Amino acid sequence: MLERHLHSLQVLFNTPENYTLASRRREPQGLPQAFGAVLRCKSHVTVELPPLARLPELTRALPAELKACQQGKSSFTLTAPDALVLAQLDQLARAVLLRLRQDGQA
Repeated sequence: MLERHLHSLQVLFNTPENYTLASRRREPQGLPQAFGAVLRCKSHVTVELPPLARLPELTRALPAELKACQQGKSSFTLTAPDALVLAQLDQLARAVLLRLRQDGQA
């Protein structure tokens, strides 16, 4: 899901348990600006999109299926594969990246 956006992002971690992408832009502290991560745990998979915390307009109209998976402002937990939810997460990741580009942050 996140690999489609590699042309403007960089891979920070690429392990079976942690796939993390960041913007090529740096935070004021010098760290890469986090874009998203897929974290595999024993009983679930978590998809994190940290920029959502500062882009609430993108989460206001989330589909019900995706909203049911949401944990906090920018994290989504899946306990079973769901093609619809994964497609919705992909759309959301695209919207986040587009917004970051428009704001000059990606």
